Formats: sequence, C-alpha cells, structure tokens
Amino acid sequence: MALPIVDNMCSTMLGLFKQESNKQHSHGTAINLLPSFTEDSTELQIFRFEKSGNLSSWVGHINSCLNSTKTRLEGVSLLRALVPQCPLEIFQQHCLSWVRLLVQSLQSYDSPPVISLVASTLEIILQDAAQVSELSREVSNSCISIIMLAALDMKQLDSAISLLSACIQNFPGPCGPFRTRAENFFLQVMYSEEILDISLSASRCLALLPRVGGGGQGGIKHIEAWSFFCHRVLTSMTIVLDDLYGETDSGSKVDSAYPPLGSLEAPSKEPSRTCTLIRHFKVLSACLQHMIRAEFPEIVKIPVNPVLSLCYRVLALNGKMLSKKVSLQWTLLAGSLSTIHTEAFSILSALISSCRGNLIVHGDMINKLFIQTLGWTMNGQSDDCKQRPYSCLRQAAYSTLETWLETVGACTGIESCADKLLEQILNDASPQIQTTKLKMTGDDKPAPSMTTIMLSGKAKQKGQVATVENASSLTGQQRIDRLANSEVCLASLKVLRCIIMNLGSRVKPDVHKDVHDFAIPLLVRIQQVSLTLSPAPYSSVDCRKALYHVLLSCVIAPHPRWPAPIQCATSLFSRGRQDTSITVTSFCTEASIICQSIIHPRVPSLQYPVNMAQLEPKRSTNTTYDLTARSDLGFMDTNDVGDDSALLTNVKDNTIAVSSFDGWRAPPSDQEGPLSGSQLSTATLDNLDQDKQGEESSDESEDEEDIKEEQQGSGDDKHLKDTTIQLQEVTKNSTEASASQESMSCSEAESQTAGDRTISIAEQGDVDPPAASLEDGRRYSTRRRSKRQLTKLQNQARNEDNDADGKDEDEKVTKKVKKGKSLEEDKINVGDAEDKVGSEEMTEETASMLASFVDSMPDED
Repeated sequence: MALPIVDNMCSTMLGLFKQESNKQHSHGTAINLLPSFTEDSTELQIFRFEKSGNLSSWVGHINSCLNSTKTRLEGVSLLRALVPQCPLEIFQQHCLSWVRLLVQSLQSYDSPPVISLVASTLEIILQDAAQVSELSREVSNSCISIIMLAALDMKQLDSAISLLSACIQNFPGPCGPFRTRAENFFLQVMYSEEILDISLSASRCLALLPRVGGGGQGGIKHIEAWSFFCHRVLTSMTIVLDDLYGETDSGSKVDSAYPPLGSLEAPSKEPSRTCTLIRHFKVLSACLQHMIRAEFPEIVKIPVNPVLSLCYRVLALNGKMLSKKVSLQWTLLAGSLSTIHTEAFSILSALISSCRGNLIVHGDMINKLFIQTLGWTMNGQSDDCKQRPYSCLRQAAYSTLETWLETVGACTGIESCADKLLEQILNDASPQIQTTKLKMTGDDKPAPSMTTIMLSGKAKQKGQVATVENASSLTGQQRIDRLANSEVCLASLKVLRCIIMNLGSRVKPDVHKDVHDFAIPLLVRIQQVSLTLSPAPYSSVDCRKALYHVLLSCVIAPHPRWPAPIQCATSLFSRGRQDTSITVTSFCTEASIICQSIIHPRVPSLQYPVNMAQLEPKRSTNTTYDLTARSDLGFMDTNDVGDDSALLTNVKDNTIAVSSFDGWRAPPSDQEGPLSGSQLSTATLDNLDQDKQGEESSDESEDEEDIKEEQQGSGDDKHLKDTTIQLQEVTKNSTEASASQESMSCSEAESQTAGDRTISIAEQGDVDPPAASLEDGRRYSTRRRSKRQLTKLQNQARNEDNDADGKDEDEKVTKKVKKGKSLEEDKINVGDAEDKVGSEEMTEETASMLASFVDSMPDED
C-alpha cells in the first residue's frame, strides 16, 4: 500500500502538470520539475502503488502531451518513468497506442534530444512487450514494420541503430523482410566517415542479421546464414590486410566462394589510404567479435582455423621488420601497428571465450603468439617514471593470456615457455627506477672549497656533518607520474597469479623462487614508505591488491619442491591491514584469515576419525537379525548389532557354536574411527573373556542344580531308550551349517519335565533358525562364550569322558538326549541323522563332542 506522502505527491504533481499544460504560453515550471520528478518517481515507485483511477488520469495526461509538439518532451519523460512501474493490465491496454504515438514522434521534426528520448522509450516498450505472448503477437503483426521503416529513415544514426538493434533482438521473425535494406544501411554507416563509435555500433548490429526471418526446421536457415555471413566477414578482413601489408607477408589469399561485405574501396593517396584501411579493419573486427561472442538461438560451427590464421597473419608483422623500410606507407603502418595487433588479440580472446577447451589442439600456436608479441615489444627499465611504449598492446596480450589460462587451465601448455614469460611479467611488474641528477648552476669548474669531504666512521657516529662552503645551487626536480604503466602492471600481475594457481605444480621450482624473491621484498618496501613515496606504479590501489593476491596464490598453490612462504605472508597480510585503501585492507583481512586457517584449522576436517564411543547406538524393540555362518574360521557377519542378538563363531570340525548376548557394547574410548567386521568381532570376544571370568563359578553351580532338577523330573519315566545321534561331515566344498536358536517351553506343576531344549543342525540355507520363546515365571539367562572358551570346555569334557566309566557317561548322555526327544518330531529335521537314531551305539569321541555341545547351550534358572 502506498504511503500517504506518495499519494499527496502524485495528486499534487498531476495537478501541476495539467495546469502548466493548459497555459497558452511556455510551461517552464513543468519542464524544470521533470528531471527531479522522474528521479523521485523511480526511487519511490509511485506509479506502482497508484490506484487504477489515478493511473488512468496519468495515462490520459501522457497521451495528450504526446499528441502536441509543445508538450511532447514532457509526455515522453513521464511515459519513460511510467512504463517500468505500471501494472501488466495497464501496459497491455495502452501498449499499442503508445507505440503508434512514439512512431509518429520519430517521423516528426522534433529536436534531436526529443528524438533520442523517444527512441530509448520505444526500446523499453519493445523489450517489455516481447515478454508477453499475446501482446508480442499484436506488436509483431502491426507495429514492427512501421518501426523498422521509421528507423531506417531517421537522420540521427545513433538512435536509428539502437532502435533497429532492439527490433532485431526482440522480434527477429518480423524483421526478415527488411534484411537486405538493413544490411545496406549498416554497411553504409560502417564505411562512412562518421564518428568511429557509431560505425562500431553499426558493425555490431550487422552481426545480428543472420538471426532475422524464419529459421526453418531446427533453425537450419539461421545456421547457414550465420556461417555464410561469418565467412564474408573473414573475406573482407583478408582483403583489407592484403592492402595494408602488401607484399610484406605471405598470407592466405581471398576465397572467391564468399563475397566481401560491401565496397572496401580506399583512397589511393597517403595518408588517407592507410587510415581508411585501418578503420575498415577495426569495424570488421568488431563485427567478427560480436558474432563469436554473442549468444545465437542455434548451435553454430565457428571456423576456428580461418580465424586463427587471420590472427597469426596479423601478429606476424612486427615493428622491427617495418623499421628497415623507409617510406610514408610503412611509417604510417608502423605507427598504427599496435592498434591492428590489439584488434587481433581481441578476436583471439573472443574465440577462446567461445570455444574454450576445443582450442587445446592449437595450444602451441596460441602460446607462440603471446611470446612473440611480448618479446618484440619489451622495453627495459627507464630512468624516468613515464609511460612505456606499446603499453596498450602488451596489456591486450596479457588480458588475452589471462583468458586463455582461466579458460583452459593446466591444458594450455604454457609451462614449456614459463621462463620467458616470467621474465616479461617481472619486467612489467617491477617498479620503475627513480633517479635524481644533480646539476651545478654556477661555474663549470667547481671551487676548491667544493671538494668532497669523506667522514670517518667515528665522525659519523658522533653526528658530524660535512659542510660545503660557497656551494652552487643544485636542482634535482622532475615530473613523476605515479600511475604510469599501472594498467600493464595490473595485467601482468593477474597473469602471474593465474600461472601460480593453474600451473603451480607443473612449472619449475625456480619459477616459484623467483616469484617469492620478487613479491616479498617489494611488499616490504611498499609497507615501509608512505603512499606518496611508494614506487610507481604501486601508487595504484589495484596494483597493490594484485601484488597481495600473487602472494596469496603462492601460499595456496605452492610447488612440491619449494616451500610456501606462509610465515612471511602472514606478517605481510597483517601489516597490509593498515593500508590507506579499504580495498587493499579488506583483501589483506581475508588473506590473513585464510593463512590462519591453514596454520591453525578452526574445526577438524571432514575426514577426521570419529570416536564411536560418542555415538549412541540405535535400539529398536522389534528387530530381525539375519545371522549366517561362513566357512572361513574366525569370521563373523552381522547385519545389525542390537539387543538379543546372536554371536556366531566357528569351532572345530565345522561345528557351529551359538552364544547369545544381551546387547552391543561400545568399543573402548581410545579406539577412534569406525570398526570393521573383524575388529568388531575381536573387540566383542575380548569383552566376553572378561565377562566369563566372573561367571564361571556361578555357571558350574547352576549346571549342577540343573542336572539334579532334570533327574528328579525324569524319574517317573520307566522306559528310557538308548538313543544316539551321529553327526556326519559335510563335503569339503560345501558351506558350514547354520545354528538355530533354542526353543524353551515351560509348564506349571502338571508338566512332568521342567523344560525341553531343541537343537537344530542343518546345512546353510535349508531351514530358518527357530525363534526362542520365553514363558512367564522363567528368566532366560544369557551366556557369553568366546571361541577360545568353547574350545577349552570341549577339551575338559573330553578328558572327563575318558576318565569316567563308559556306562555312567552313556547314561548321562541319554538323559540329555531324552529331554528333547518329545519335541524332535515336530520342530527338527536332521536329515540322514534321524534315520540312524537308536540304531548304533555312540562312539566315545561322538559322545564327548555331543556332551560338550549340550553343555555349551544356555541353561535356565
């Protein structure tokens, strides 16, 4: 909802504008208020929150102003502020009427400022109308042709070019019938003697012509038009180079299959001839760059080889070759050679930005162009802080090289010539030498009193000063440009940072050493002096920041064989916070935080080992555990560890011992990191050994009481039969059998026995282990037994069986077996062993193994 002050402002200003418009004489008050009102309306968005009735009043006032030549400037200014803020309904309702009124204004004889404002307002309306489908169709059918005709007939070329560009970009289809006429218009402006900026704008609009008209199926017509137009531009540039370079190079000739763009005629006399050809080359270069860089509706095939050949041909000619020829033509060409080479690097940069990694196969050729240009344009250190020759060309080379490194990275292959490149970079990034020459203004020969006095070390310590009598006045002033060569220095430092970051481990360690020796002393020198005395060009804020960035890249991406200067960098970044520029101080603060994080990490890394004791195990009441046995000894496989789980261990002769345990116990606190299956098995068995030592005494007493109760409960049975179970060995390649949990059932006083126990032994995968059932009044006592304990118990049982009487042992075994015989037929399928029950006498070894197995089962309390 709009604020009350906004409502008052709208009502007041609308009344004021209407009052001034109704006056017959000049309305200077409204014109003076227009700039302030349009700025305030944009800031407060007053039309956005205005009521529909008030907006209608504003629209009516704007339309009336547009119909009058006297108030047209006011109407266009208000419309320009209203269009971005008005609701969609109002825009759809009045868009077509606004377009017609503005086109009428273009065809009138208004002043150039009004025409420019009308054209820019019409561009905004076309851009917004193209986003609404229904409105876009109406504008395409009824307004685009009128706008194109009006723009082509305009006398103000800059406004006409911008309006034509808006029509082609937003409504390319309806602009198809005007392709030929628009092309002729653009070519005429490009090759005319107009302002160079207008010609460059026309060349960029010319690059948009391949997308006009219908595209056909899959945009095939647009693709063909783009390819044909691109080759025409390359042909035109080749013709211009032939006229410029003459016979100085052996470049490719013109391809007759593609005609040039327009007439490339140039005057025959110098210096007009060379200047005209250079102008043609610049506008054609701008057209080619825009075609390569600009987004196209369809995927096009860029002619990489012809473009690279063109760049190579342009950069092949250098100033040293032209210095040997003395004529007006070559002198003018040598003066403009830097401009032509700069355009070639701009084309190469556009090609790299569009093709990216596809240019890796041409990496050697591209690297050669950089080294070649930087080599012949190199200048030594001068005594005065002035701008060096070929600064713009070297800056363009460094900028294109930065694009090449950032785009392709380590695949550029520039490491092969890193030494030569580093020499060029350090030469441009080093501060210029400042020297002061003292000249005597008196007689040519100095007086005898002007003899230099050499003070001894003792005299210097005492503070004695050498004085000169009758000395002439000395002058050492000179003009110093503190920002001279700052652009070249900045571009070279950016390239140096890219080399360290992208090729840090591929270049030689000497490169890192040279960079450290250059950056660290220079930063110390800059920090020790004030800003006014800092060496040129490091009076520039961007150069100082780029130098700090180079040092940070040395810390982040060091060479494996050369240590990173992290200690020096930390101190330099800390002192860099005192710089006078907030841009430099903010970057030094960020770099200091990065260095401190490298030296002292604030938090552990993601791969830091986790202490399992700190993690609470997930427990669930209803959990099913899949326990399987493996044939390899000592292997335990558990899918989950929780309460009432069974621990499986292998024992001798493929016999599986089942030992249940209450729950999972966490590993010791000093054990860090997640435990593997074998580690968990070892840790669990160790814990079982400790628990067993405290339970052995109680287990023996419980076993004796259990036997007595079993004898009393089974005393009423008069007919006991001797039964034996013989366990057969499975084949060598078969897997071990899986053990089932015991099933216990208890009854009240009417039951004869206190409990029955059933043991099921079968091959793996044949049967599922039965679940243990507990009845009320009975408490299931869990026993934890390790493999070593089970083996020990088996040996003890075997020794006891050998010493005891055979009859007593058989009687003991038959009593144990008798307990489970009643439920054997319902719950257990023992395969071949069931057929042999009671048929053979149990051997001594089998009896001892069965006894030890039964003793290892958990007992009931």
